[in-house]
Amino acid sequence: MGHGITESDKVLSVRVPTWHQLELFREDYITLEEVRKLVHDWDVEREPVYRKRAWVDEEWGQLHEVYELVMDQEFNVRSDTDEILSTVPTERGDISIEEMYDLIEVIQGEDKNVLVETAGSLHGGRDVWVMIKLNEPIEIKGDPNGTLVPYFCAQNSYKPGMAFRGQAIGLRVVCANTSAAADFEAEASGMQFAFPHVSTIHERVELAKQALAGWRDEILAWKLAKEYMVTQPVTKQGVNWFVDQFIPAPHVANTTERVKKNIEVSRLELLGELFSPRTAGIEYTSLGLFEAASSWSEHIRQAQSPQSRFKRAVLSRSDILRSARELALEAVNV
Repeated sequence: MGHGITESDKVLSVRVPTWHQLELFREDYITLEEVRKLVHDWDVEREPVYRKRAWVDEEWGQLHEVYELVMDQEFNVRSDTDEILSTVPTERGDISIEEMYDLIEVIQGEDKNVLVETAGSLHGGRDVWVMIKLNEPIEIKGDPNGTLVPYFCAQNSYKPGMAFRGQAIGLRVVCANTSAAADFEAEASGMQFAFPHVSTIHERVELAKQALAGWRDEILAWKLAKEYMVTQPVTKQGVNWFVDQFIPAPHVANTTERVKKNIEVSRLELLGELFSPRTAGIEYTSLGLFEAASSWSEHIRQAQSPQSRFKRAVLSRSDILRSARELALEAVNV
C-alpha cells in the first residue's frame, strides 16, 4: 500500500479530507489531549531479545535448547497490539509516544494559534507524526491573494536509522508518501531538526524550543523573500523570456513537430497560470512569475503517471522552486 496505513494505524485530518480517504475526519480542531486519545492511544515499550541455542548431549544423545539474552539488542513493541516494530541497539534512547506529545506541548506552549492539523501512524506504528499549523493569516504585502500557511511536523520512527525530527514544511503529512516528502523537503531547505536518540529529556526540550524558533524564523524569511519579489517589476519582454527559459525548447535539429506542439501548449498553460485570478495584481512581477511556475509545475504540467507527478510536485519541489525563483529574478533585467 502506497499510503502505508494498515488496519492498526489511524490518521487524523482536520477540515481537509485526504486523498486516501482513510482518515478520521474532523470539521474543526480538537485539543492535543483529544488527538492523543483518538490517534495514538498506545505507546512503544522495550523488551529483551533472546536467541535460541541448541546442542546434542553426546553421552546421552539428547537435544538441549536454551535461550540466551542478546545483550546489545532489544525489541520495540507496540503496547496495544503486542506487535514487534523493530529490533534496535540497547543503548538507543527512543522517544516514546508520551514524550513526543510532551515535546509537541512544549512547541505549542501558550500559543493558542497553534493547532493540530494532522496526526497518525504508519506501517503498524513503526512511524508516527503530529503536524501543527500556525493558524494566523500571514499576509504578503503587495500580493492581494498572498497568504502563508506554515506547518511544523514532528515525526518519529521506531526503526534503525531513523530519529525523531522536527520539520518546518509547506505540505500536509497524511500518508507514507507525504511523510517521505516532508523529510526530503525539510532536509533540502535546511529546516529539519533531528533529536539524538541518546539525549536527555531536558536536552530534547531545549531542542524543541530551538526548532520552534527556527520554524518562526523560516516563516519570516519566506515572507520577506516574497515581499521583495513582489516589488520587482517585469516587462512583457521579461515575461516572454522567463517562459522560454523555464520551458526551454531543445535544439531545432532534434525537435519533432509533436515536441514543438507540446512545448507550445506548455508555455500557453504557464501563461494561463500567470494571468489567472490567483496571481491578479502581481502578474508583471517576479513573484507573479514564481507563483505561476510553481502552480503550473505542480498541478498543470503533463505527467507520465500519478507517481511521476507526485515525485515532481513533492519530492523534486525544492529544485523546481529554486530554478523558478532564480529565473523570475533574472527576468527583471530583460
